[in-house]
Amino acid sequence: QSAGITVLIVTNSDGHGEENLRAGGFTGIPVIDSTVVGAAKPNPRIFEIALERAGATAAATVHVGDALANDVIGARAAGITPIHFDPLRLCRAADHRHVRTLAGIWQHVVRA
Repeated sequence: QSAGITVLIVTNSDGHGEENLRAGGFTGIPVIDSTVVGAAKPNPRIFEIALERAGATAAATVHVGDALANDVIGARAAGITPIHFDPLRLCRAADHRHVRTLAGIWQHVVRA
């Protein structure tokens, strides 16, 4: 956010995603909760809702997530570049980007 990049959290949750994230210190970041919006990852609709809220296009967006089936496949289905957060390097798929640390996201955001 401090770099001028719009950040949203897209989560498959039970309707308490925003409350739980706030309790964990994530403040000032809009939360798209699957139960609240009626669509869960990997359904492209939840990503489309996030794009609408951010006022962003899929082509100018990256989605960082830790689940191959929900995050990578769902983002790709919505036309968004997926970045797989995989700190243990368990995923060896070559068809998407990987990061081991959250700081590692920046190298992908710059070239996305």
